[in-house]
Amino acid sequence: MTVYRACPYCDEVFQIGSEEDNPLVDHIREFHTVTEDAPLTSFSQDELQRRLHEASTVEETKALMLAILYKRHIPVRTLSTRFGIPEEMIRGWFDRLASGWDSKSKNTQ
Repeated sequence: MTVYRACPYCDEVFQIGSEEDNPLVDHIREFHTVTEDAPLTSFSQDELQRRLHEASTVEETKALMLAILYKRHIPVRTLSTRFGIPEEMIRGWFDRLASGWDSKSKNTQ
């Protein structure tokens, strides 16, 4: 019997074989493991959630939503692909969130 499993982070589907040859595990390690160091490491999900409720612009709201997903171990590359926002812009938003989100320094999407 052939067994297929879907990636829990994207739309990819994989045929599951032996433990030595598990393309789903390899895919998750390559595409969905957060390895980049971001300025958000000092923020908890609760803090980001609180800031989301206080967001004053659409752009800040988008940035906070992405930051919360990032803190749930979804890499910037996946967020970029899923939401159609360039990786550089997402990283810029994360930098702005870490520095207090100056609404005058715009980098809109």
